[in-house]
Amino acid sequence: MDTKHPSNQLSEFILQRFRMVTYRWSGSRPFPGALMLQTTASSTSCRMFWCAPGSVQRPDLEGGWPDIELYHLRSYYAILDSTASNIRALAAHYVQEIRRVQPQGPYLLGGYCEGARLAFEIAKQLTTRDAQVPILALVELDLPQQDWALPVVRLYFRYLQRVRYHAAQLSALSALRRIVYVIAWIRRCCGRLAPHANPARYLRLANSDRTIRSSPVSVSAEDAHVLEPLKTRALMLYVRGGINGFYRLKRFQKAWRHLCMGGETVRMIDGEAHGTPSWREVAHQVGDFLGRLGYLRTRGKGESLASVRA
Repeated sequence: MDTKHPSNQLSEFILQRFRMVTYRWSGSRPFPGALMLQTTASSTSCRMFWCAPGSVQRPDLEGGWPDIELYHLRSYYAILDSTASNIRALAAHYVQEIRRVQPQGPYLLGGYCEGARLAFEIAKQLTTRDAQVPILALVELDLPQQDWALPVVRLYFRYLQRVRYHAAQLSALSALRRIVYVIAWIRRCCGRLAPHANPARYLRLANSDRTIRSSPVSVSAEDAHVLEPLKTRALMLYVRGGINGFYRLKRFQKAWRHLCMGGETVRMIDGEAHGTPSWREVAHQVGDFLGRLGYLRTRGKGESLASVRA
């Protein structure tokens, strides 16, 4: 099925696919026909719009931000092809919904993986309409850049992640099961089927709400989505041992200084892989970041976030 949509608006068929994928998510639609869901309510006027491909991280985020009115925006992953036209169209639709819920800024945005890319595009469209987007919280957002060392370092961290995963699996098995595991791994390698780095338990959780999938397509250079400079301060969080762990090296942080002209902060967090970051730490880091900039205040280390600045 063709999931390309070159126009600036999504068809009703595509919108219905988003509603079908998220119909099992907890929360309520802020108005009839909305794609996003409001998952927590608050007596304050502080709202966080969070973009993500699934709902796995929601309980920890909701527990970490009890006094924030949290909205979840489903990203395009497994529903639309990741072309520039599709991402812009979906972002434009979410901008309309966001401004219907909150007519005036400032807008607090965040996202994970491809949801982080979508959040970046939403922020760009909001700022072009003279809306204030003071903060972007981006988790595990990769940034392709022209650097001779990047492919080598990326490959190193990818295989390092796999080695750590298989070492953890082997350490939990008996001697006989280790032999069976290694034989199975060799057979997969000989069959040119690379062993997946993510734990099976996460894969089951992550795919629980992906009821509709589209076949992968190659994105042409003309329709590839490119991040453009934005006058916004950003917090980038990366899994320390994940495939994007190379961002701990300052050499690969310099591109963010060009894109996030309001300033950037790169922090490493714990996790097993790209798909399994510590969401409690994500909630704590984002809350601490908002508090340092004066948008929230904390009751103390490890405690929940409180009210918004006046």
